[in-house]
Amino acid sequence: VAGDFFEAQLGEFDLIFDCTFLCALHPDAREKWADRTVSLLKPGGRLVSLVFPICDKEGGPPYALLPDTVKGLVEPRGLSIMEEQNPVPEELKHMPKNP
Repeated sequence: VAGDFFEAQLGEFDLIFDCTFLCALHPDAREKWADRTVSLLKPGGRLVSLVFPICDKEGGPPYALLPDTVKGLVEPRGLSIMEEQNPVPEELKHMPKNP
């Protein structure tokens, strides 16, 4: 599917996989992303979101994200966090000081 995520007629989905899409959007668009994403899920549908980059940096894209940022976007819209994994050791996380 090619088009504007926020405007395209896409239907509803059982699963939405967000892999480095949210981090590409300016932080001002995050609430709009959350509204649109939740609206595309069927009742009982699931969102898988890979949170990247987990760091504290200015500018982007990619714009810095934290798991709590995503929680703060989706939980008020009725989604709950079923599982959270953070298997990347601190020293290996994508940060401006790391390769």
